[in-house]
Amino acid sequence: MFRGVSKPSVQKNGRLAEPALQKIEDDFRSFDENNLCLDGKHAGGSERVLNQTDTDWPNVLNSIYNAALESLGEEEEEPQLCQFSLERARLVMEKSEAVRYLPRSPNDVGLSKFKIYNTEAPLVTDVLQANGFQITEGHNWQLLWAGSNIRDSVYEGLHKHQRVNHFPGSTELTRKDRLWANVSAMQRMYGKEKFDFLPDTFVLPEQYDAFIRAYQKNTTQLLAEKRACKVSGETYKGPEPWMWIVKPNASSRGRGIFMLNGSDPKEVPDPDELCIVQRYISDPFLIQGLKFDLRIYVLVTSFDPLTIYVFKDGLTRFASSPFSTTDLDKYKHLTNYSINKHAGHYVKNRDETVDNVGHKWSLTALNKHLRYMGVSVNV
Repeated sequence: MFRGVSKPSVQKNGRLAEPALQKIEDDFRSFDENNLCLDGKHAGGSERVLNQTDTDWPNVLNSIYNAALESLGEEEEEPQLCQFSLERARLVMEKSEAVRYLPRSPNDVGLSKFKIYNTEAPLVTDVLQANGFQITEGHNWQLLWAGSNIRDSVYEGLHKHQRVNHFPGSTELTRKDRLWANVSAMQRMYGKEKFDFLPDTFVLPEQYDAFIRAYQKNTTQLLAEKRACKVSGETYKGPEPWMWIVKPNASSRGRGIFMLNGSDPKEVPDPDELCIVQRYISDPFLIQGLKFDLRIYVLVTSFDPLTIYVFKDGLTRFASSPFSTTDLDKYKHLTNYSINKHAGHYVKNRDETVDNVGHKWSLTALNKHLRYMGVSVNV
């Protein structure tokens, strides 16, 4: 979680002092707007860029951190990103006394308080209240549980005793367009062969023309070969046109996703649509003929030093219909529970004593199944 710095250059109202704010504003103004490809608003509330300036963005983000660390006097030796100690984590897990281990505001004499900001989080609310937290609508919170769209001013106004559930700039990983922009930058810097774990991707509308060229080149060539075989009376034995998958930049639960099979140009996204188009993986690894994905639970407590906790178990989510490239049925291609739960043939696991039944397994169950198939799951 992101925390307030130990001794930032702040005024009495908790805001960054004018020199620090001016430094941030100057850094953002330093970009040449004529070379930018804008894609709307990112989580920090500032306009984001693609393509040419990708390598400059870490410097801008770092300037926000550095500005926050500027002190009116002598700086304290304390990292700006707080790590919760493993000892305290064990105490919390064993005794369910999370409230005792949160730092307190000097003026706070009541219960530990949390605020839900720009999101709905009923489960988080229930868990926090069960552990003695009190919800608040004011600024007297110790924990802010927010959606992804957190304004820069929230981070700038953090006090030492306050925690937020997102790091600034985290949408560089969680937004599909920004993730590809960063992977693409790494490919250019270190070589595509070292960052080949994502299929070819186009960010629309900025790369619409490049996508259309790739789409038409593949589709036109193969359709011409098919027609030639038909005229000559031969059976076409070549590859089928590439399949593509279209995803909104910043959506979830399978919303807005659809497939392209290269045979119907009318299905191509509009030139001004905000989305990514990826070459579809047409030969995925299947379990019992079904596509699946993994839900892994990860907690990042610090970026510097990078500290990550990975929960030992997770979920395996299956598509509810057998995989096929001959049609675009969403129940064959999408693994989201929010989609597949509406299928009449979706099977729920109603027995808590088993974890390999139905269309949602535990990660442990998947590993057992893979071992049975002779697949190594050792890391």
